[in-house]
Amino acid sequence: MIFARSYLKLPPELGGMEAHVYRLTEEQRLQGTKVYLFYRYGNGFHDDDIQVRPVFFDSTFPFVFQIFDFYLGFLWTLYRQKIRFDVLHMHGDWSSFLFAPIFKRCFKLKFVAGSFHGAFRNDKVGKYRRFFAFLDILFCTGMREVTSFQRILDIPVIWRPSGIEPEFFRANSSKRDRTIISVGTLNYVKNHKLVIDVARILPTYRFYIVGAGDCYTDLLNYIE
Repeated sequence: MIFARSYLKLPPELGGMEAHVYRLTEEQRLQGTKVYLFYRYGNGFHDDDIQVRPVFFDSTFPFVFQIFDFYLGFLWTLYRQKIRFDVLHMHGDWSSFLFAPIFKRCFKLKFVAGSFHGAFRNDKVGKYRRFFAFLDILFCTGMREVTSFQRILDIPVIWRPSGIEPEFFRANSSKRDRTIISVGTLNYVKNHKLVIDVARILPTYRFYIVGAGDCYTDLLNYIE
């Protein structure tokens, strides 16, 4: 069985999803599975990593336009290179699954899986029902999202936690500074302003935010 996986970015682009998609693909390949990996930004590391070029909208356009353009280019790449596979695994938020019915019908796929890396929003329920219905299974990184999607979808919804080590949460008798570090891409979805707000009401703790991204300057101004 041949797999295909799609996400807009790969390392060295910053972000946990980028590393997650790359690592998952590599683990499958180590098990002997053939996996095509389609991406736009970053670097491919394997002969089956295929970069999808912009069709209409490049990185200067809003993200939702880039997602739309990415999947248009994905479809064109499949048609032009005559690539065929059995299972498609799509990653992202709801906008990433807009093309799920097109892929499933046009390429007669046996299975389409989705990994939802965002947060469930009540104002998007209509979109979830419309576009997620074409998935055969949905994975979520948050338990709250699993519970919410199970209420509105008729497909299996599975919790796949992020790579957090339980060791971090075990009690430790050693004396340590009260230091909290937040590491991640500095974009508005991550809501780092909440970390800053918490730091203001916990002055006995040291807070560090580590990362790079579009809202770096905004966060600096918010701290000041």
